[in-house]
Amino acid sequence: MSNIDLARLVMGHIVKGLDNRMTVETVAERFYFSASHLHRVFLHVTGMSVTDFIRVKRLDKAADLLLDTERSILDICLMSGFDTTQTFNRLFRERYGQTPMMFRHRGQRRAGLSPQGVLEEYYYRMAKGAYPMLQPYIVERDTFLLVGRRITLGGSNPSKEDIGWLWQNSGKIHDEINNKVGGGCIGVSLDFQYDLERGKDARHAYMVAAEVSKVEMMAFDHESLAVPASQWVYIPLRYDDPFVKELVPEEHRDDFGHLTGAVFGWARLWMKENGYEEQGWPMYFEVYSLGKGYENEGGPEATLCMPVRKAM
Repeated sequence: MSNIDLARLVMGHIVKGLDNRMTVETVAERFYFSASHLHRVFLHVTGMSVTDFIRVKRLDKAADLLLDTERSILDICLMSGFDTTQTFNRLFRERYGQTPMMFRHRGQRRAGLSPQGVLEEYYYRMAKGAYPMLQPYIVERDTFLLVGRRITLGGSNPSKEDIGWLWQNSGKIHDEINNKVGGGCIGVSLDFQYDLERGKDARHAYMVAAEVSKVEMMAFDHESLAVPASQWVYIPLRYDDPFVKELVPEEHRDDFGHLTGAVFGWARLWMKENGYEEQGWPMYFEVYSLGKGYENEGGPEATLCMPVRKAM
């Protein structure tokens, strides 16, 4: 059994057994491991201890009871596995930024999770077997070539075209590229610059391109780009994935730009938890022709890609 599989089983056991008294020792005994071994494995996979995961799930159970029932705070405290209201109130405030009474009064479901909270929610869904869901994977690639149309965004001399214009004309751009490898267009964000002395003039480039086997006979307004050899994290994405939508405030859940940015942010957390970091040359891809991921839903709508390396 892999460490990830063990962590999933442990999380499922904890989520199903919140009505019972649980400690890392009792959970370890259930899976025939020592408490110290289970602690090390679970911490490595999820970034949090078994004890912390139990506490977080008890607090989430309490939050649901606060909104879905009229039970007293004391009753909910005891039903969620806490011995005193003093401890319950303190821990609840640490997680939700408000007291249980305020939380009930405002009627707010879990929202605006911290970065650690986002990861907790992800691993919680893994434990429940929730699907669809983001499933990153690592790919090793040699140097490859791109050709396409590039614009500059921001700064003192931006292009007159914008990203929307590029994608509206992506069919024409794609047709004009010779020696294409693979399928559809690739969106590339690159050349991020920021004038630290003046504190302004932030700018970056965006390119709609295709991978090519060699560069020849480019259209007059096209450019080529050699992408260095690297490991990449690929994140298949569907914009109707409930987990993806929960990464942004409700008013932005139909905004593909917000959702894409949120998934890139989530991917940085995933990388950190799995021993990777970004390369020193930030470059982000949106690929629309890869089929891996979301197989039961008809495949991804896009695959986001970031160059990575093993963390030092």
